[in-house]
Parts: sequence; structure tokens; C-alpha cells
Amino acid sequence: MQLTTKRVFSVTTYVQTGSIKQVQHLFAECFPDRRSPSKSVIQNNARKYQTKDTCLNLNKGCSGRRKTVRTEENTEMVRSVIQENETVPCRKNNSQLSKSSFNRIVKRCKMVSIQDAFKTPTH
Repeated sequence: MQLTTKRVFSVTTYVQTGSIKQVQHLFAECFPDRRSPSKSVIQNNARKYQTKDTCLNLNKGCSGRRKTVRTEENTEMVRSVIQENETVPCRKNNSQLSKSSFNRIVKRCKMVSIQDAFKTPTH
């Protein structure tokens, strides 16, 4: 069984019984291969259920490093550089961006830089 199933089991059992000891006892019976959740884990999951109406992980999509290079400001700057000179080398892009960041923005916006212009298509 997945972690989600175990978390839901512990929260629903706690809501029904109101006893942490009872949750730990029933958890050990239903999932003998897993260690029973601690008091703080049960309380935190129950609190999350009461406040957010879910005991599932809400970090999905919000975790990880923020994208700091591909901002609207940088995208507009790259777009203007490309429009001024369509064959601008990414090394000499007159911006404070690195070569890889410049290329990443160009690729994301489907613009053409000089490196892409000279690439030969492969069949």
C-alpha cells in the first residue's frame, strides 16, 4: 500500500476514535510491516485535514528551485536583442545573461539565434 493510504487510514481513525493510542494500535494491526506513526505525525496530519480538508501532500508544483533567469523581463530583453540583430551570437548577446540562459530563453520563445540558423537539419 502507498503512503497516502496509510496517512488517510491514520487520519480517519483518529477522527473516528479521537485517541492517538487507538490509532497506533489499529495501524499496527492493519499494517504489521510498517512502524506505527508517532503522536506528532498523527496530530499534524489531523490538523492538516481539519484546516485544509485534505491529508495529502500539497507541495506538488510548489517545491523546487524557483526559475530566476526566465523572467518576463529577461525574456523581453532577449526578444529585443534578437529583433535588433537576428544573427546575434549567444556569447555576445549584450545582456548580463550567460550563454546557456540566453539559449534557454531563445529556445523557450521559439526564436532563432545564430547557432540555430547554422545548424543543418538531420533526417
